[in-house]
Amino acid sequence: MKKLRTMTLITYFTLLSVTIILGTVPGHSAAGEENLKSLKVPLPEVVKIIPPSDKVPKEIAAFSGVWDGVWSGGLEGALIVEEIDSEEAMVIYSWGELPKWKIRKGYERVRAKVIHSGKKPRIEFGSGERPKFVFTMGEGLKNIKGTRNYKGYHSFITMHKSE
Repeated sequence: MKKLRTMTLITYFTLLSVTIILGTVPGHSAAGEENLKSLKVPLPEVVKIIPPSDKVPKEIAAFSGVWDGVWSGGLEGALIVEEIDSEEAMVIYSWGELPKWKIRKGYERVRAKVIHSGKKPRIEFGSGERPKFVFTMGEGLKNIKGTRNYKGYHSFITMHKSE
């Protein structure tokens, strides 16, 4: 009996390990590897986009995937929505380098709040000593409009989805 339990545990952990390894291949995602390679901003080694449930309204589900654009002022940015439901999202926000503003490139993975208000849902994250970002779904679900507010400075961006 003990031998059977040990074999079952070994089989379980082997299957779990294979699932984890295959499910998180660096640089791969449901949005397609080419979409990530075309970005000019840094990304974490592992990016995994999980398609939203059929229960998530299409206006919110449309956020899922890879978005990029250039902020007013010239800073390149990308938003990757790895996972989303009707209340929150796991996102990677990534930015380029802008020497004139002493901005070094980087990225952060954060949990964002999903606000569903009519046909224009939005994703929000950041506050206090960190910049606040708000991304609102655009017409036709093909672009998002973003604002970055930090210490009285406001910046704007229109991001397009990488297909």
